[in-house]
Amino acid sequence: MGSGSFLVAALRVLTEAVIAALHQHGRLTAKEGSDRVHIDCELLPEADRDQSTDGVAAIVRRAVVEHCLYGVDLDPLAVELARVSLWVETLDRRLPFTFLDHKLRCGDALTGTWLDRFRDYPLLAWWRQSPDEKWRGVTHEGDVWANKLKEVRAEIVADQVHLLGQMELYRGKQVSDEELKSSVDRVRDLYRQLREVPATQPDKRAEIWKGHVANDPDIARVKEAFDTWCALWFWPLDRLDAAPRPLDLLAPSEEARAIVRELSAKRRFFHWELEFPDVFTEEGAGFDAIVANPPWEIRKPSSKEFFSDRDPLYRSYAKQDALRWQREEFQRDSDFERKWLDYNGIFKDAGNFVRNAAEPFGNTEDGAIALIPRRAKESEALHKKWSAERGKKSGLADPQHAFRHQGSADLNSYKLFVEQAHALLKTGGQLGLITPSGLYTDKGSGDLRRLLLDRCAWRWLYGFENRNKVFDIDSRFKFAVTIAEKGGRTEAFQAAFMRHDLDDWAEAKGTLAYPAERIHSFSPKSLSMLEIRSQRDLEVLAKIYANSVLLGDDGPDGWGIKYATEFHMTNDSKLFILREKAEEAGYRADEYGRWIGPDGDVLLPLYEGRMIGQFDFSKKGWVSGKGRSAVWRDIPWEKKVIEPQFLMRQADYRKRFEPRAFKLVMMNISSATNARSMLTSIVPDYPANHALATLTPSCEAFIAPLEATSNSTTFDWSMRLRLGGLNVSWFVLEESPLPHLARSDCLWPANSLSAIAPALAPLTLQNKRLAQTPHERLRLRSILDAIVAALYGLSRDDLRWILRDCDHPKERLSDRAFTRTLDPKGFWRVDKDEDPELRHTVLTLVAFDALMEHLTPNPLSLKGEGAKDTSEFSPSPERERGPGGEVLAAVAAFSALNGGEGWFLPETLRLKDHDLGHDMRAEQSQPVASRLGPRFLDWQLAQTPEESWAECERHARAILGDDAVAPSPLPQSVARNTSASDQSNQRKEVAQMGFAFGKGGK
Repeated sequence: MGSGSFLVAALRVLTEAVIAALHQHGRLTAKEGSDRVHIDCELLPEADRDQSTDGVAAIVRRAVVEHCLYGVDLDPLAVELARVSLWVETLDRRLPFTFLDHKLRCGDALTGTWLDRFRDYPLLAWWRQSPDEKWRGVTHEGDVWANKLKEVRAEIVADQVHLLGQMELYRGKQVSDEELKSSVDRVRDLYRQLREVPATQPDKRAEIWKGHVANDPDIARVKEAFDTWCALWFWPLDRLDAAPRPLDLLAPSEEARAIVRELSAKRRFFHWELEFPDVFTEEGAGFDAIVANPPWEIRKPSSKEFFSDRDPLYRSYAKQDALRWQREEFQRDSDFERKWLDYNGIFKDAGNFVRNAAEPFGNTEDGAIALIPRRAKESEALHKKWSAERGKKSGLADPQHAFRHQGSADLNSYKLFVEQAHALLKTGGQLGLITPSGLYTDKGSGDLRRLLLDRCAWRWLYGFENRNKVFDIDSRFKFAVTIAEKGGRTEAFQAAFMRHDLDDWAEAKGTLAYPAERIHSFSPKSLSMLEIRSQRDLEVLAKIYANSVLLGDDGPDGWGIKYATEFHMTNDSKLFILREKAEEAGYRADEYGRWIGPDGDVLLPLYEGRMIGQFDFSKKGWVSGKGRSAVWRDIPWEKKVIEPQFLMRQADYRKRFEPRAFKLVMMNISSATNARSMLTSIVPDYPANHALATLTPSCEAFIAPLEATSNSTTFDWSMRLRLGGLNVSWFVLEESPLPHLARSDCLWPANSLSAIAPALAPLTLQNKRLAQTPHERLRLRSILDAIVAALYGLSRDDLRWILRDCDHPKERLSDRAFTRTLDPKGFWRVDKDEDPELRHTVLTLVAFDALMEHLTPNPLSLKGEGAKDTSEFSPSPERERGPGGEVLAAVAAFSALNGGEGWFLPETLRLKDHDLGHDMRAEQSQPVASRLGPRFLDWQLAQTPEESWAECERHARAILGDDAVAPSPLPQSVARNTSASDQSNQRKEVAQMGFAFGKGGK
């Protein structure tokens, strides 16, 4: 509810609608000879139906508040602010303030129980985890509460079995249905009396509320029973003996009742059917609409947040220093240790409640609680008996109570509120919530998406990027408005993503119809929604998926990719050695990046996320500092070295991982609005921290093709549509598309891009000169991107769509006002400081045009100097299948150009010939190759293939050892003019041999 802004907005909308309806239906009758009118509306007290013309709006506003608006907030101050807001909005100096205590309530909207639940004992309340379980205590001995909790759990299960055997005797102690109905009916009648009091008599309203509703003994008895049921989930662990058992749930001891009152006051349990009986009037009842902007917060303990209140410098401590500080403080102050345990217990108890409160009796889908140990059939029979008894009790709200759809991720407030709001609606009720983008992208929200898709008509999903600081949080953060109707099934909904101006929502700008079937085809496991912004996006993406397999497919058609992270900077901190400390101890780096000690022992560099780039195993090196304040330098291509911040003993690394020749890592912290989102690189077999993940296909020979594909603009584009947050996690990747594995052997140029230093000698097996220069790297990257686009079955128009706006003059791309009009996820940022003809993106399009010329039938001629138009050609999957497919034949011919070296960068390029460019320069031929320098360095040209191979083999043996290096798979006498077909066969032989190094070959 907050300060009441949503309530005020709803009041204004509803008031306007009611007044319009009164006029339309002739419910306003003017009185002759006066300025007063009669309002024909039975919902108004009789005394309020005659009003002055000016007073109609005021009395309607009050009626809307009385009959339509409800609010709940955990913070009492927020409740008071909402009351003031509504009072100001309804204020008429001729009418006193309307009493609102029964409409705006203080309580925890997420923690309560229901009429069909509270009379049965919630066994799973005791399946909570104690905060002192396995606790290495200082003043509090570990497992004290945990062991007691286990004892109580066993006692309570035994008592429940006893109760089920004496159900007839127990029924007499329960609150009867007649008592419940009488209490609830009395509350409803009192609410009716409240509404009948004229607005001019607020004191009488207050008297009815305080004198009859708030202090009614029968209502208080029912509420105490509800509170007792909830209190069991949060019972103090040092007072477990006082907790009510199943036999006395509805007649607890005085000590237990006192604890219940304490917990209720502290946690503010909120029972919707009791608090708003005029809403829940019959079975299946609920709200007509719920609108809110719920909190967006992860519900788990934060040591930095807790301990920083005591020591503001705590956040700056390293893990081991922080643990030492904690123990010292606990030793000085035993109460402080207890507070820390209690703080952790709050989150553990809340997690247990969310996991189990919807089905709290032990017979969950995951398996029934064994009421009788080791006697499954008898336990099942007792559960059936108990379930039948529970079936005799009914409530008024939707019996599918929250929380059933929270997934296995950390608890998040917005997810809890989404599900609770759905449960509180009646069938046909409308849900309108503002949530983080995680609702439609995150893995942990998958169950909620299924709920909204399969059991609702999801009508709107309107997404924003916080670039204009709508909320005072990171400008990259994304949020969305969700509107859904409870009941039915979603066929399609109106969607928009990456909007920035709130006014866009009022006009529904940028929307498209998003078919639900596309969600299932693009994200069959997670149901994540891709941030598709246009019909063209949808068309291109559908074509990519039609010509792909999912990255996570481990079946016969998949790449068999395994995803893993290796070392966590916090949990594994004891394994890391600062480079400065190693230097002080006499360790020195060799040419492969290993650090050799005075006694010959070896330390390995620890890879961190920022150390890699695309096809770059050493993009940045550490200079000084720690954390976010650390200084890093760019490492030039001509001298690639590994400059880590931390090192690790080789023995510690080998305890967890078997040796391998090299591996592929990816940066898993990124953004869809970076110049590039997917960054992978082949790196030496050195440890990596949690900011990098390893992607290991079923065969080592597939690593380089995977690197080429994942770094391509086509793959990146499809993944950017899926990437809603800042983490490229496995669930994002596993449903991303990869070309069919059988077509991947044409991506061999990735080797030349990656193996550019002695540290990666095990990768260098071809007698090809490596891509050491900007010229050659740009050429090979353009070739690879063109080939990958072809393997995905894209046409020239499709690739042009993906790379749109990349051909603007650099002056335009330095104009902030102009770039704000471009797609925030576009690739126009790539090489934007270069002239268009020198950009990777533009040259990719030019290379793709060259590749398309080898497709049959021959493309039609374009305007301008004999250029070819392949925009309409889109090969069908049938024509692409198999090694003899037309696309593969075109790729082979494209790769065989220039004596098997592939396509060359043009000497000159006129952008207009390729339907590119936006200024007069595009009309003229511009130099390209000469401006990029030579393809090879002098020493590369001077080195023979035999010398190159010998050097590679020497480095490989130094890294892997003589036993791990097989003899050269290629004859030393291979000539530079080997035919393209022979070279292709040699490449395949090398791939089949697993690069002849290490244990990865199959």
